Amino acid sequence: MMKNKKADFNVVMMMIILIVCAIILFAIGSKIFKSYTVSGAINSCRLSVLTEAQTKVLPTWNGDKSPFSISCDKRYVTFYNNKVELGLAPEKSDPMTVTFNGKKTTTFSKLDNYIVNQVIAEEMRICYFEFGEGKLHVFDNDLNPKITNIYSGQDVCFVCSEINFQDVPQDTYGGFLDYINRTYIANEKMTYLQYFDQPSISSVKWSVYMSTIMDDKTTFDSTQKYAVVFGKQDKRFGTILLTIGDRALKGAAGGAVLGAAVSFWGFGVLAAPGAAMGFVSGALWGSVETLIKNNQFKNNYYVFIVPATKLNGMCDIMPT
Repeated sequence: MMKNKKADFNVVMMMIILIVCAIILFAIGSKIFKSYTVSGAINSCRLSVLTEAQTKVLPTWNGDKSPFSISCDKRYVTFYNNKVELGLAPEKSDPMTVTFNGKKTTTFSKLDNYIVNQVIAEEMRICYFEFGEGKLHVFDNDLNPKITNIYSGQDVCFVCSEINFQDVPQDTYGGFLDYINRTYIANEKMTYLQYFDQPSISSVKWSVYMSTIMDDKTTFDSTQKYAVVFGKQDKRFGTILLTIGDRALKGAAGGAVLGAAVSFWGFGVLAAPGAAMGFVSGALWGSVETLIKNNQFKNNYYVFIVPATKLNGMCDIMPT
């Protein structure tokens, strides 16, 4: 009889412990769920990227894949005349803290270049952080073997942030490149430009790639929607290299033609150097072009911002 009572007591105690544990887990889970705001989504995204990039263990006919997938939320940013709103859904946004006249605030008297540039620069930094700062091989699970092009590369893009303007006072906002070159990241000893330009597994620095997208005269048009993107830009990278190389080759060929023309008029001493320059440049570029077309320059990861209307021209695949 005593044994039965003891057994019943143990069962009751076990049930109490389970109930207490369930209450604790529910409380913790609720807090985690409630804290899954924008900041929580950033860390969750980065964790999923790291996990996918470092667990490629499933061999398939298209290469090794990870059993895990990237899980990231798009951020929605809207500029208004006197505030900036941010959220994980367009209909669920909250006022965003920005720096205005040297102070942190959620409201200001008028939207200006400084506010626009600081918000966009920070969105790009967050996006780059989420996807491993160009130091990880990502998107392998998203690559589609049915999509091919002359470089055998695929441009994969994830839209980290969607940028909109709503009833703002100016038509355009400029000075972005100057801002990221001069402004230091909070709690860091580097500017935004230095952060984006840090060593990565990409073939060329971020600043070189970005120079093909914007320059010092580039402005943000308040009538357009913009996308902050992290992309695996292999095809477009190859196109850029070939374009630059073709220009150089044409210049060298022009030198050879000029040398021949000069020799025709009696200055034969210049013909040989001109022809040699054209021949050597052509041979060197032929080798580089072969490397590019054979996809030797691949795995180029960059963060960038473009008008949303240009995404289809820059991306073969856009995972969601």
